[in-house]
Amino acid sequence: MRIFSVMGSPNKNGNTSALLQRYLKGVEEKHNDIEITSIYLQEMDIKGCRGCNACKSNKVENCIIKDDMNNLYNKLKGSDVMVLATPIYFFSMTAQMKAFLDRLYALDFNSFTGKKIVLLMTYGDTDEISSGAINLINIVEYMSNFTGIDFVQRYGVSTGLYTVSENSKALDEVYQLGKQLY
Repeated sequence: MRIFSVMGSPNKNGNTSALLQRYLKGVEEKHNDIEITSIYLQEMDIKGCRGCNACKSNKVENCIIKDDMNNLYNKLKGSDVMVLATPIYFFSMTAQMKAFLDRLYALDFNSFTGKKIVLLMTYGDTDEISSGAINLINIVEYMSNFTGIDFVQRYGVSTGLYTVSENSKALDEVYQLGKQLY
């Protein structure tokens, strides 16, 4: 199994990172034949989609914008599972994650066939609705339906009372979720 892990937080060692690392540990311990490619969006140059539709013209492969996203398309195409990890900022994903997801439009949606997607989130409010995490869940569900990718797992945790690294319940739950990935 090949995992393409996308860290969308600008804080490389924060709550979302702790959640993602614990999830991936569960995946690794369950599957012997695992290959994980991890990217940290904050360190990448990914420009916003221009909406030019050149990617749909059959004249270019993927996207005409020359930035780090072009290096990620083949990694994504070669993966079985894409794991998205992001904190919720102002009722949705981070700007880094939004730019990344927008640029997936450049792919031939047939390249998503048979792939799975997992969503991991952290948020400061008490639950998925009041934090705005529900907005991102809906976006990933709509994107999955549109592209044909299978939305198989999601996990969100509030960081209002505890950091993720202090939250043994969340760490155990996300670890077990990782072990359940098939």
